Amino acid sequence: FDAGHLDDGNVVEDNLVQSDYPGDALTFQLQKNGRVAGNVVSGGAISMISNKNSECMGNVIESSKGAGIFVKVPAENNNLQGNTILGSESSGIVVRRRNGQTPTSYRAPGIVIQENYVESTRFMGIEIDQTVGAVIDGNTVKGPDFSAIYLLRTDAPEVINNRVEDFGQS
Repeated sequence: FDAGHLDDGNVVEDNLVQSDYPGDALTFQLQKNGRVAGNVVSGGAISMISNKNSECMGNVIESSKGAGIFVKVPAENNNLQGNTILGSESSGIVVRRRNGQTPTSYRAPGIVIQENYVESTRFMGIEIDQTVGAVIDGNTVKGPDFSAIYLLRTDAPEVINNRVEDFGQS
């Protein structure tokens, strides 16, 4: 990641992906200047793994066996915008390390999570870990089992203009 050996300019757009696999149904890994947009994913997650300057926009993720969208750090300048996540069995949107591969001291800069709709997740609505200056703006989170927006090991976030309804087990 730090050495800059990333694929450049790849696009995954307007696909229908159906899966019963409990992990990643659509994986976008080690990319820069890339885009994942307009896809419909049913039964699995979209994973953005160690990307720079990339976008995940306008996707619909339904009934994922894990998170709806997972951004693995290290990552830099990734924009998650206008996605719809319904009924994930984990959190709706997750930004964090996976399997302890990234030191806990690392902070991902430039993460923007904006204008997403997250409903009926079985853990958190939006879960952010190990970022600096993240922007969580204009999202709607309805009915997560626990916290609507959860921040851990995150420095100087901007959490603004979000709408949260019916969070926590009832």
